[in-house]
Amino acid sequence: MKQILKLLAVGAITTCSRFIAQMLIPACNQDILSPSKFCDNGTMPMILSIYGIFTYTIIASLYLIVRDQLSGNRWVRGMKYGAACSTIWIIYLLEPLPHVKPLERIQYPLANGFAFLVMGIALSLLLTERSFKPKRTVQLRPTSFHIKMIISVAGCFFVGRLIQYLLFDIYSSFFYEPVQTLLWVVVTGICIGLIMRWFEAHITDKCAKRKLLLLGGALFGLNLLLFNFFLPIFFQADLVDLLVRSILDIGAVRLGLLLVLKSDQPARLT
Repeated sequence: MKQILKLLAVGAITTCSRFIAQMLIPACNQDILSPSKFCDNGTMPMILSIYGIFTYTIIASLYLIVRDQLSGNRWVRGMKYGAACSTIWIIYLLEPLPHVKPLERIQYPLANGFAFLVMGIALSLLLTERSFKPKRTVQLRPTSFHIKMIISVAGCFFVGRLIQYLLFDIYSSFFYEPVQTLLWVVVTGICIGLIMRWFEAHITDKCAKRKLLLLGGALFGLNLLLFNFFLPIFFQADLVDLLVRSILDIGAVRLGLLLVLKSDQPARLT
C-alpha cells in the first residue's frame, strides 16, 4: 500500500508539472479538429487531471521493472527512466499531422519533456533507495545483436506505418507531405529500436515470451496507448483511427522484437 501511494504521488506530481507547462503555451486556434465534448461542457480540466494522474501513475509503476538493474546513483536512475519514456512521447509529438502547427511541434515536446523530467526526479526521490547496488548491470551483448534489434524494430515499424497509410488511410499528412512523413517514420522506428534495446538490457527475466510482453506490451505498448488517448480529451478524435494506429504500431514493434529474441535464443520461446 505504501508503494502504491508513492506511485500515485508521482502521478499527481507529474500531472501538476504538465499543467504548469501547459499554462506557458499560448492557445492556438485550428479548424481541422473540433473541440471535444469535455471542452464544450467545461469538464476538460477535471477529466484531464484524472486521466493524467492515471496515466503517469501507470508509467511510473513500469519503472519497477527496470529499477533494480539500472546503474548510477538514485537521481541518475530515475532520470534515465524518465528520459527513455519522454523520448517515446516526444517523437510521437513530432509526427506530421494536419492539425499540428509548426510552433506546437516545439512547445508540446518541451512541455512533455519537462513533465517527464519531474517524473524522473519524483521517482528518484520516492521510489529509489539512497544507497543501492544494482542487482545486475547492463547485459553484455554482441554489437550485432544491438544492430539487429534496432533494424528489426525500425523495419517492422516502417512496414506497419505504410500499411496504415495505404490500407487503413489513418489520419495523417502522408498524402500531403509524403517525404516529411516517411522521414518521421524512419527516425521514429530507429528511436524506438534504440529505446527497446536499452530496456531489454535492463530486464532480468530470461524467458523471451515474458520479456516480449514487458518490452512490447508494457514499456512501449501501454505507454503509447496511454499517450494516444490524451487526444480525445481535447478534440473530437476518431476513436477507431486511434485504436488502429495504436494496435498496429504496437504490433509492429512487438514483431520486430520477436524476430530478434526468437533468433537470439529460440529455446526461451518454448
